[in-house]
Amino acid sequence: MIDLPIVPNDSAPTLANASEVQPWLIVQGEGEAASVAQWRLETADQPALALFTEEGLAANYAELFCTGPARLVQPSSTELTRVLLECYQQGTTHAALNPNGQTAQRLFVLRDVLQSAREHLRAARQ
Repeated sequence: MIDLPIVPNDSAPTLANASEVQPWLIVQGEGEAASVAQWRLETADQPALALFTEEGLAANYAELFCTGPARLVQPSSTELTRVLLECYQQGTTHAALNPNGQTAQRLFVLRDVLQSAREHLRAARQ
């Protein structure tokens, strides 16, 4: 578990509504070997998925912290939900918005984000 305080910020975007944030991801590798960039603090047991509000922030992070070739993608809300679910199923518990070497703008609990996405899907079907 990540032992970090998660401080609410009412002005920060949420991942519950895809129209609020269409994040950029950094993908390393191809095909089955592809993985998304993660962010880790020294005090954390588990890394967080790295998400970025701007392509330039993602490019800068990739240049500074990723090894090997990386490509930047801005997935659709459906693709993003699939990535979040896959990361969660593999043990990642958080997503970090605009991380850098030491801090992130905001941390999201993936379980809560996925629950919200499920509720939005249910509501849309009714």
